[in-house]
This record gives sequence, C-alpha cells and structure tokens, in this order.
Amino acid sequence: GTALDTAELNATAFIPGTFAYSPATGSVLGAGIQTLGVTFTPTDLVNYQAVSSSTSLAVTKAPLTVTANNASRQYGASNPSFSVVYLGFVNSDTTSVISGTPSYSSNATSASTPGTYTLTPAAGSLSAANYTFATFIDGTLTVTMANQSAPTGMLSAAPSISIGTFVTLSVEGAGEGEALVQVSADGGQTWTSNGLSYDYNGYQYDFTPTATGSYLFKASWAGNSDYNPSAASGSYALVTVTAGLPPITWSTPALITYGTPLSSAQLDASSSVAGSFSYSPDTGVVLNAGTQTLTATFTPTDTSSYETVSASTQLTVIPL
Repeated sequence: GTALDTAELNATAFIPGTFAYSPATGSVLGAGIQTLGVTFTPTDLVNYQAVSSSTSLAVTKAPLTVTANNASRQYGASNPSFSVVYLGFVNSDTTSVISGTPSYSSNATSASTPGTYTLTPAAGSLSAANYTFATFIDGTLTVTMANQSAPTGMLSAAPSISIGTFVTLSVEGAGEGEALVQVSADGGQTWTSNGLSYDYNGYQYDFTPTATGSYLFKASWAGNSDYNPSAASGSYALVTVTAGLPPITWSTPALITYGTPLSSAQLDASSSVAGSFSYSPDTGVVLNAGTQTLTATFTPTDTSSYETVSASTQLTVIPL
C-alpha cells in the first residue's frame, strides 16, 4: 500500500543527466519481490550514452484485522450463518481482493441455554495476494429464549354444572411450563382466574363457580428458563353454570310421646347455604301416635344461584 517515492527511487550518477523509473513514482506495488528499473539519460550524449539498471524491492503484505459480527439465535435452533468485517484495506481495495472464507468456533452448543457465548473467527480458507490476516477479534453469539406455540384448545369435563359443584378443565397440546388458565364471565371481554384452582398434573384446572351464567376458558403455556410464554389458545371451552341444589342436613329426631307439640327439637333442619326453612307440620302441631312424616322446605336467600328444595324425615310418636 506504500507508494513508490525517493526512498526507493534514488539512483545516482557522477555526471549530469536525468533518471526515468519503471514503475514510476507514486506506483503501488503488489506484495512480493518486485523489480525496479531505471534508465539514465546523460546530458552529454556526445561523450556518454544512456544506460539502464535494476534492483529488487521486497513488498510485504498489509495486515488486516478480522472481527466477527455479533449473532443471535433461539434456544434449540441451529446456528445462523456467521460473518466478519475486515479492517485495514489500502489503495481503495475492498473485500473483492479476498478469496476463501473464515472458520468459526463457539463455546455454545445446540443444547446451550439462553445467554451470551463467545464467537471466535479464524483464518479458515482465507487468502489474499497483498494482505495477511494478522488479528482476529471475537464476537458474541446470543442464545435467546425460544418461542412456543399456543395450546391447541381447551377441553371441559362437562358442558354444564350447577352451583356448589366444580368442573375439571384440560389444556390440549404440548408446551413448556405449566398451563395458565383464565375464565371470562362476559363473553371474552375480561379475563380473570376467579374460581380456578390448579390441579396436580400441570395441564388441568378445577373451576368452582359462585354465580350462574356462561363461562369461557382459555389457556397459555407459562414458559420456563428456555422458552417464552405462549400466546393464548385460539379456541375456548364453554361451560354453562345453572342454579344449584342447596344441601340440607336433617337428622332423624328422637321419639316423642303423644301429646308433645312439635318444636325446634324435631324441626331442626340446616343448610350451609343462606336461606330460611318452613315445616309441614309446623311448630306447635300435636301429631297422632305412629310413624309420621316431617317435611322441610328450604328457600335460599340467593335464588339466582340456588333452587328451593325440600327434604323429609320420619318421626315416631309413641302412645300414652
């Protein structure tokens, strides 16, 4: 890359005259052993004649710095095509003067977890007539978390349930990380985890409703250290929740003697649901001797979530 000047073209003569050089001043020679020629033309051509001479000049290769470009790939994917940049060209040269390709090595393998790894370039098959590949600078290979597909859908164990019961929902498809299930009570406008409890096996949830209506369910995969969370499933499970039957507890009452009026000792049905009881026969009634049927009717406070139900028991009335 160094142009010829008087440092190289410096022939002398003991008589006046002029020198003509080939290659001329300003020429840039290729690397290698080059021949410099000179012709001396004396001023006095009567007594002297023009003569030529030559000498050798060693031109060394210019150094190039090879730097690996940073690269990235997802976890589990193959390495991308690596590349380098070259610094140190002279004489308006470009990469067109280089043949061959560099080689690369990295401390990352196909199983490497997300993170940053060294990307080291080497000479490989690189060659250039006028350049030497003197310095190699590492780049960085970044392994990113991989994307994953959404669950293929949701599956409900039952299309409808009633208040006071639950339904198991299964997430369909394969994914990384636990399944995340959400429920919507307004046709998909808003989504929450209300009423949902995680099951033991990673892809099932139990839903215990507190109000009647139609519920939509969607799911996504939570991801892990290697995989990003997925998008939500494109198809939803639909469960209709109807009014439930409130539970009634009523133990068989103890024997009474004829003439004993009914009281809370016999009319003592209970329920875990808020509401009120009415009885037939009612409090204060005196029953005949024998086996009598007592009926309790329970009316829930929340009639939109629970139905009115009845229960009965037997009471033995012994004669005097």
